[in-house]
Order: sequence, then structure tokens, then C-alpha cells
Amino acid sequence: MDATIKLLKELTEDHGVPGYEAPVRAVLRKRLKPLGKSFEDRLGNLVCEKQGSAESPRVMLAGHMDEIGFIVKRITKEGFLFLTFIEGIMTTP
Repeated sequence: MDATIKLLKELTEDHGVPGYEAPVRAVLRKRLKPLGKSFEDRLGNLVCEKQGSAESPRVMLAGHMDEIGFIVKRITKEGFLFLTFIEGIMTTP
């Protein structure tokens, strides 16, 4: 299996709703270990620093570990689901 596909599969199969990103963080920590020094801050952000040989330019890559999560609030007798969001970018009206 291609390395990129393997990584994407690993990341998407781990659960990571807002506030519970630990499984995704563990995958990233394992994958970043060979690249440089990494640490987790008090908010749960994972930071990895890779020292380069030049003074500049410096590059920062940032991304989200969490995914949009839903909770089923109600199921109608017709089978319709009423959902509410768990944090993330979407809000309920």
C-alpha cells in the first residue's frame, strides 16, 4: 500500500472529535518522531520542530487534528435522524 494512502487510512480511522483528539495525536506523534523534536502544549496541540541548516526562510505548517462530530438527538419512526454538532466549525441554529 502506498505510504500516503496508509497514513490517510490510519488518520481517518482513528476517532478525533473536538476535545478527544488523543488517538489522532498518537498517530501524528509516531509519524513525526523521526523528523524532529516534538512536544504537546497545555491545550493539546502537537508541535514538531525540524532544525534546518539555513537561517531563513522558515516554514510553518499547521493543521487540525479534530474532525466534525455529531450526536444523534432523536430518531423518528420514519427513520430520520436529528443531529447536533460536537464543537467544530458548524453550529446549531
